[in-house]
Amino acid sequence: MSKIEQQVMAAVLVIHTARALVSAAAIKFYALAASLAAIFSLSSVPHIVANLEHVGVGGLATFVFVAFIKTGMLVRIATVVGAVALAWIAADLVRRAARPRAVFA
Repeated sequence: MSKIEQQVMAAVLVIHTARALVSAAAIKFYALAASLAAIFSLSSVPHIVANLEHVGVGGLATFVFVAFIKTGMLVRIATVVGAVALAWIAADLVRRAARPRAVFA
């Protein structure tokens, strides 16, 4: 492979990698990961799980609502961003699963 071919292939690799890193799906996963990192760093997840164990299935909705209301604004924002990103990813997966696939014989 000549020097110019190597340079062109390296440029193509950089462009392909950059497009993959800034794709819509990647940005959704970045938002989800950032929100989870914020939630884990700003709140005590082991305490949440310990408190959640004392609540029955019937009190789950009340527990989630009260926990959301009583937490700090940054955790609320991170929770909403994470929920939106997760819903967006789930909608993309449902759309992809519902799309008919081409069959090649």
